[in-house]
Amino acid sequence: MLLMSKVNTMQDREAIMTLHRAGHSNCSIVDLLKDNGMTYKTVYNVIKWYKESGSTADWPHSGWPRTSMTPAAIKRTWEKVCQNSVCSMNKMAKEEGVSYSTMFRICQEEGVHRVQQVNHSLHEC
Repeated sequence: MLLMSKVNTMQDREAIMTLHRAGHSNCSIVDLLKDNGMTYKTVYNVIKWYKESGSTADWPHSGWPRTSMTPAAIKRTWEKVCQNSVCSMNKMAKEEGVSYSTMFRICQEEGVHRVQQVNHSLHEC
């Protein structure tokens, strides 16, 4: 299975295939699209995927899709942190009904930084 770089969109793949159909080599496509962050490996993978599948559509992803990091869960996390910045990550995860690692990932990816850390036995969420 080929892995797609996150930088590439459908338009990027279409641009690669348009240049490929026009007779450009992989190296010349990289030179032309270098400003868009294209690498030789990306161009090679897109062309290879097109030859195998006949399409430039997104290829299958492995693993179960993330379902607990919804915009609503992220919004509720922000609200909880704004209301009480000393609430423990574990308590927020239990209240939200997600695992500690998911809550940690939400906070990390969304830039939620704890204001302070104190003895949590003294504070309740």
